[in-house]
Amino acid sequence: MPTQSLSGSKPGFEGTFENMLQDCFSCGVIATDFEGKIISVNSEAKRLLHLPSSAKRRSSLETLPPQITSLIREVFKTGETVVNRKISLPPVKGASTTLSVTAMPVSGKLGSSGC
Repeated sequence: MPTQSLSGSKPGFEGTFENMLQDCFSCGVIATDFEGKIISVNSEAKRLLHLPSSAKRRSSLETLPPQITSLIREVFKTGETVVNRKISLPPVKGASTTLSVTAMPVSGKLGSSGC
């Protein structure tokens, strides 16, 4: 990781140090319903997974990279949380991406669940 002088950082959210931390600790979030439809994808998940910004709600899991789809289906099947699984995505623009992924089942209305 390139180093950067923090001597010019200012206190508060807009400071260089906070922006650097935010860049280093990004978190993408995807939520699905019990039918396996995507109900929410935040912008960081779209960026990390190279999804189009126009990715729609209620899309099929198949619109996600196969490694992510497989993990979500595993959580649906077992009902168990998966924590910090390393997933490597194929190279895009020459660089591969390795993600640390956590997936957990959550309950919704009427006992339905999603991931």
